Amino acid sequence: MSEPESVSTEGGAVVHGDVGSGTFIGRDQIIVLSGYSQAQLEQALEGMVHMLQQPGTSIRFADGEGRRTMSLAGEDTGATVSLEAAMALSSMVARNQSSYLASMIVSPVLRRWGTQFVPLSGTLTVVQDPSGILEVHPEFSILHARGEGAERRVFRERVPDISTVARRYDTFVVLGEPGAGKTTVLCKLALEAAETRLRTGAGRLPLLVTLADYRDYTDPYAFVADQARQRLGDSVSVRDLLARGELLLLVDSLNEMPRAGDQEFRGKIRSWRDFVNRWPENQFIFSCRQRDYSEPLGVQQVEIDPLDDARIRLFLEQYLGDESAESFWMRIAAGRDNLVSLARNPYLLTMLTAIYLFEGDLPTNRALLFTNFIEVLFRRESSKGHTDWPPQTVLFTALAQLAWSMLASGEGTKLSYSAMARLLRHQVDAPLDSGYTPSDVIIQLGLATSLLESHAGAEGEEEIFFYHHLLQEAMAAREMLRRWRSGEDLTPQVAVPRLVVEMPDAGPLGPNEPLPPPPSSGWEETTVLAAGLAEDPSAFIESVRGVNPILAARCVLEAGIATTESLRSLLVADLQREMSDPAVHLRARIAAGNVLGDLGDGRFEQLTVDDRPVCLGPLVEVPGGKTRIGSTGRVTRQLSREGHGFGKEEQPRHPVRLAPYRVGVHPVTNGEYRRFVEDDGYRKFGCWTEAGRAWLRGENPGGGPEAEFLNLRRHLSVDPSTLARWQQTPGASKEISGWRALVSESDQRAIVELEEYYARRSRTQPAFWEDERYGRSNHPVVGVTWYEAMAYCAWLTVQLKLAGHLDQTHAVRLATEAEWEHAAKGFGSPAYPWGRNGDSRFANTREGQILGPTPVGAYAVTRSPFGCADMTGNVWEWTRSLHRSYPYDPTDGREDENDHGYRVVRGSSWIDPQLYGRCAYRGRHPPDFFDYDQGFRVVVSGRPE
Repeated sequence: MSEPESVSTEGGAVVHGDVGSGTFIGRDQIIVLSGYSQAQLEQALEGMVHMLQQPGTSIRFADGEGRRTMSLAGEDTGATVSLEAAMALSSMVARNQSSYLASMIVSPVLRRWGTQFVPLSGTLTVVQDPSGILEVHPEFSILHARGEGAERRVFRERVPDISTVARRYDTFVVLGEPGAGKTTVLCKLALEAAETRLRTGAGRLPLLVTLADYRDYTDPYAFVADQARQRLGDSVSVRDLLARGELLLLVDSLNEMPRAGDQEFRGKIRSWRDFVNRWPENQFIFSCRQRDYSEPLGVQQVEIDPLDDARIRLFLEQYLGDESAESFWMRIAAGRDNLVSLARNPYLLTMLTAIYLFEGDLPTNRALLFTNFIEVLFRRESSKGHTDWPPQTVLFTALAQLAWSMLASGEGTKLSYSAMARLLRHQVDAPLDSGYTPSDVIIQLGLATSLLESHAGAEGEEEIFFYHHLLQEAMAAREMLRRWRSGEDLTPQVAVPRLVVEMPDAGPLGPNEPLPPPPSSGWEETTVLAAGLAEDPSAFIESVRGVNPILAARCVLEAGIATTESLRSLLVADLQREMSDPAVHLRARIAAGNVLGDLGDGRFEQLTVDDRPVCLGPLVEVPGGKTRIGSTGRVTRQLSREGHGFGKEEQPRHPVRLAPYRVGVHPVTNGEYRRFVEDDGYRKFGCWTEAGRAWLRGENPGGGPEAEFLNLRRHLSVDPSTLARWQQTPGASKEISGWRALVSESDQRAIVELEEYYARRSRTQPAFWEDERYGRSNHPVVGVTWYEAMAYCAWLTVQLKLAGHLDQTHAVRLATEAEWEHAAKGFGSPAYPWGRNGDSRFANTREGQILGPTPVGAYAVTRSPFGCADMTGNVWEWTRSLHRSYPYDPTDGREDENDHGYRVVRGSSWIDPQLYGRCAYRGRHPPDFFDYDQGFRVVVSGRPE
């Protein structure tokens, strides 16, 4: 750029060219619109530093005279710069920290992503541009983890502002669905930190990086040092910042980190985890797509909540005005195309609003939403009269091929200009008289329409990337469909490892690391969007089904299109086979079960009783007769030698005689229990025992916190090896100290803590009922007391009799502990339902490190002799029986539902060791106890009609 004409003026100001349209840099006023040099930009930035350090300075954006500008306004100072100049200011290598912070504060890119917040003390006015980002505050949920490893408990806390979280936690990861505003959150925090440090000198130095740039680096430190050098030159030492605890590192898009495969990705995550642990005095904030957060960092998690109705309507009123906003809302709320669910996503709501403004109508699914939005952007730019540009079809074809190539290359979401040009060069023909190369045409047009963005790269070359990762996936979906229609095999894109023989090793897992889901192909979102664009979606999904039934089911669930019932039925059958096939790896069986629950688990019968839905799980017949329960002296002596004193409670091994009964194949699931909640079961007092009704009134008739405290003490007395076993587990110190505080320190303190825990407990639904981690329809219901389990059984008895599935002489109830043990082991004497020896592959206990409930029946290859699944692991199961000494005598009052005392629980859980899942193990809890791993199973004391 040539140096414009300059003249000196009084007061030290310098005027360059025409003040009305050029550059003016004075002591109190700065204008940078056109004709500026690099040196003048640096001078302007230094002037802005002083303005931004003054309290009350505001920043405004405006359109005028064909130019968009940004203005700073202080008490006696001001600056006006074009957006192009502001972009140039933000991409310069800063001379010092102050200039760097100022460049962040005036950055249009950060401002664009951060417009939903008010980051400066003044006001921020943004041009109402439909292509901008949503101006409405999301809400967040902090997931509080207590304990370590399998003993980890997670509590949700709603918070209105991400700044609250940043003040409380030095390290956390922001999770959300695509388009939820994760990048926005990080930009907001970066802007706040830059403002604070520039104006007060306090706080940490913010550095915002994206892991799409994490290529060819030996470790995170090398990457962070290089990113800092690009922004700050040699004016700061990253090592010194880290050593002093002065760095705020904001790491965007874990899911976009380039990787050659699952193992490499997991290795990179571990290196980031080590980096964070090495510099604990600093603040590290990450973001990641929720579905892709399969390799956890072991840090605090914060989820972005979907927008509620009030926030959606507020946004619509701001953008459309009251009358149009009401029409828009009625359209999405009353329609059958589920647009409200799209509107709960900030980015998609922005798209919907833009399309409504330009089109007057709305698309019916996400894929069409992206297509219409891209068309709106293209038409808006075409109206400016670019006569030498190619038609829309050329742009769409080229960008679709570009998006496909970028995904296929595994190079992440950013490419240098030259690399992108190479990808485009042989794919599209430019108009003969355009004067551009094909790549120039497409890149420039993509940038003009805001489909593409650019910034300065590491080596000074411009880097190009799609405006949003979702846009890239939407464009790649168009190319996927084109290739499918031409007969190309999409197996390389949609296939993932699923069999035991092909599943890659998950690698060594730390005590807090759950077994990850199957590796991703990276094409899942693109495939779902392609299904939404397909003229014959069922045919497209059918082609995916043959390779990846889990992904095909996701297409049915998420694409927003109508499919045939026959296709759904085939997918349900596919997923059920996946769950029960021992050749399929456990990671894939769990994934199949999760999707099956969303699609509609065919193992559960759906009934209608007096117009009310009732869900009934499968039952199996258990023959009656003489059987033996308990453990022999040889077994209990071996347990004692291993440090376990609970074996004596299993003695003596003795015979019992049982009548035939039917038992649930699985523990009661959320889908089954939901019908009880929806039928107002917590107010059907006739279904509750007398003590249960007292519990509903807020009492703790089973003893509550005091009883559970005594039970914890008893547990350590009969199994003192527990603490020693945990002591051998890396990272277990917090877990051990927490238990010791409860059972070894102040009794009063322990009971107070438990009282607070019990006081938060709802009496109108299970504990943790609204926690999505425990809410999948075919996962076992958890957080239920014995009273709730008994009430459910009484309610289900009534429903099945009304439906004609049960005669008047039979009832649904909890199993006695003798019935439970017989159902688990049969007439033999195996230690476990599957045989003599424990195995982490056979049950969801702490050894397998699932660290959460699994779909019922995912371990179907290890069912009991009568066909019961999950008798060991997944969740503890309430029985009807009071905990009393053996031998078992059903006539001694232990089966009295109105008597008081501890009730027997059986089976162990995902939290506890498999040793507790032995068929003979007898756990116990007060009847008002509840936890993340406490469920139940039903029996029917006669054959249904």
